[in-house]
This record gives sequence, C-alpha cells and structure tokens, in this order.
Amino acid sequence: MKFTASIQSFRGRLSHRNLPELATLFCLHHPVPGLYLLSVVLNLIRYTTVYLSARLLHTPGKPH
Repeated sequence: MKFTASIQSFRGRLSHRNLPELATLFCLHHPVPGLYLLSVVLNLIRYTTVYLSARLLHTPGKPH
C-alpha cells in the first residue's frame, strides 16, 4: 500500500481504519468516557507503526 492510499484509508467509509467512525465507536463504548480520544490516538499510532515497519522491512526483490 502506498503512503497516500494509507492516509486515505483513515477517511475511507469502507475502511476499518476510518477515524471518524472509530471516534464515534470509542465515544459510545469506552469504559472511561473522557479518555476515548486517547484510544483513538493509540489506534492511529498502532496502524502507522505497522505500516512504517512493513515499509521498512520490505526489500524491493522480496515479495510481501
């Protein structure tokens, strides 16, 4: 996945990374109501870390 596609997946309606939908979901179901934004940020960090590690570990001659 290219960087622009990864960024767009955070806004895509059909993506499981959709930040507005995640924020709503965490807001409704988080056990500590005031901390749901922290969960959204941690989720964003997790997806970004996984994406960057996959990009760094991938070498051009080696398939995914």
